[in-house]
Amino acid sequence: MKKSNKWLTIFAGAMLFVIAFWLVYVAVAPKRYELAVDQPAGTHVIAQRTIVDAQETERLRKQAEDKVGTVYDPIPGIGVRVPETVGVIMDILNGASETDTVSILQKKIMDNTQIQLELYSIERILAMSQIERNDMSKHMQVILTEIYKEEISLENLEDRKNYVFRYIDNTVRSQTGKMEARNILGKVIVPNVEENPVKTAEAKTRAREDVQPVIYAEGTKIVSQGEIITEQKYQFLSENGLLKGNKKQEAVLYVGIFAFLVMLGGVLLLYLYQFEKSVLFDIKKMIIVISQIILYLAFAVLLSAISIYLIPLTMLVITLSLILKPKKAMIINLFAIILTAFAIKADASFVVIMLSSAILAAVCMRRVVTQSAVYRYSVAIGFINALIVVLTDIILFQLSVATAIHAGYVILATTISGFLSVRIVYIWEWLFNVPTSVRMQEITSLNHPLVKRLMQEAPGTYQHSVNVSSLAEAAAEEIDGDILLAKAGGLFHDIGKLENPIYFSENQEPKNNPHDRLETLQSVEVLRKHVADGIALSKKYKLPKHVQDVIASHHGTSVMEYFYCKEKNESGEADCEQYRYNGPKPVLKEATIVMLADGSEAAVKSLTKPNETQINEMVQKIFKSKENDLQLSECELTFAELNKIKKVFIRNLNAMYHERIQYPHQENEEIEKLTEVIQKENEEKYLLHADAIDEQLRDENNVNTDDEDTN
Repeated sequence: MKKSNKWLTIFAGAMLFVIAFWLVYVAVAPKRYELAVDQPAGTHVIAQRTIVDAQETERLRKQAEDKVGTVYDPIPGIGVRVPETVGVIMDILNGASETDTVSILQKKIMDNTQIQLELYSIERILAMSQIERNDMSKHMQVILTEIYKEEISLENLEDRKNYVFRYIDNTVRSQTGKMEARNILGKVIVPNVEENPVKTAEAKTRAREDVQPVIYAEGTKIVSQGEIITEQKYQFLSENGLLKGNKKQEAVLYVGIFAFLVMLGGVLLLYLYQFEKSVLFDIKKMIIVISQIILYLAFAVLLSAISIYLIPLTMLVITLSLILKPKKAMIINLFAIILTAFAIKADASFVVIMLSSAILAAVCMRRVVTQSAVYRYSVAIGFINALIVVLTDIILFQLSVATAIHAGYVILATTISGFLSVRIVYIWEWLFNVPTSVRMQEITSLNHPLVKRLMQEAPGTYQHSVNVSSLAEAAAEEIDGDILLAKAGGLFHDIGKLENPIYFSENQEPKNNPHDRLETLQSVEVLRKHVADGIALSKKYKLPKHVQDVIASHHGTSVMEYFYCKEKNESGEADCEQYRYNGPKPVLKEATIVMLADGSEAAVKSLTKPNETQINEMVQKIFKSKENDLQLSECELTFAELNKIKKVFIRNLNAMYHERIQYPHQENEEIEKLTEVIQKENEEKYLLHADAIDEQLRDENNVNTDDEDTN
């Protein structure tokens, strides 16, 4: 790459970076407001993206968690055992004999109930009348039965006891009975449930999870005009970058976008450097790629203001596929999709549509060679995208009238993408003379002026070129090369012979070889000149640059062996370098294919009654000769690809030049007459066709002469 071209590429890349940075910044940077704590908001604060208020969400979840009480498990038998304990105490006291001392009774109670009743309490109870004791016992049993119908835990134990005490105070008749009943019940009442920490934690967790996050969807109001800004609300707005004056957040955003774009661009450049150097180091192609990405982003941002479904999703892939290749276009389009997704804030469902459109377009463009095919595929992809829109809405439960509108938009946008892409391609062709699929198809038509000239002025060269073109096309298809470039290169590789067609054997009449009247080196110069003449004609007729490269390198720096050997035989010595073509050696795969096809076709054609073995050996010889002469030293072909090309040539040349079946001689007079009639008709048709071509060429020359006069 020239130094000036290098700087142009850097400048174009920098422009793309700046535009991409601006688009992403505008898309992700929120509008900022000037607010103060304890002051009313001067305007509504609107969320420019979906924001989760984590602080408020946590407050509500903590509130819900705190409302969850402790989870208890019941303690079996407590509700029965406690009333029984009171009954046992009263039975021991009621059944006391005169010999039972207070200490003995205390021990009996302790042994049977594990309750330590004070000696003075026992004395006071014994001092009560039997009626008073029965009244006290009855009310204790009633209240115990009542309270143990509910949960009694450590947390509410004192409340339950106080409730019991109030009941006793209101129901037991004697003051001593009230006092002792309270004493006994205070000792025997215990919780009938115990805390379960695991279940309690689970309940609190469920309560937290039941609280939905506080979310402000894009476009919803966070703060109303006139609302007093609290400290909590101010902090929330600040954390989400909605307040002016936060230079730290602004700097972080700048650095983040810059790093993201550098990483994304670096990945693309790394891919191009590793696999597509022909694009990376071609200033014209890089300008086209960068300009197309910018154009795609511009369309996306502008049209998304109406509806994202109006974006011409396949425009970039189709345009670059026609100029580069579908595979290259697909990779570059992935880069553009990521940028676009940020720039228009596309959701996941629309990114799926963008990706599917790009993949479908790349697959379809592998075989597209005409405008009409581009249009047909664009319409088809549009309907497939519409189906994806419908299916996406079905999956997301969003099917509505809007779905039909979006589907219609997608069909319209994708269809227009095809028409738009073809027009854009013509602009790039006009500006940079780059080869595209559509243009390559047009120039390989038999209606091209150069092809017509070959047919009329050098019919032998024309036939040879058609055969070479056919071989090159088949070989390029076999190795997944540029089929149309190989076809065009084969068709035009010898157009330089139009300047002196009679000096080339395929156009000579028997026993009329002008080289017989020339010195050997003069003949060499005539042959060598056909390459330069071919380049001049290709520029005059504005053939694509790659086709010009094929013409320039189709002989490489190979030796004109016939004249070299002739001179060596005649004079005894010859300088090999004087008999070489000027080059350059072929670099492009397609240029190398044309060189090998040119040599193989001419060599096989020179064989007398060739058979399969002879054709095979001759092709092997041509390939070996080119390798030994280092004509393939700079080409992009691998050994595996060379072997594939060789097999294709052998197969196709056998089909072209295999030995024909010899039919027995037929002396039937009628057949001979019929043959003469057919031959005469063919000659008349050829003459008419030649006259028509003459007339068309004269018209074209007249037009050119008029143009020159005008100029």
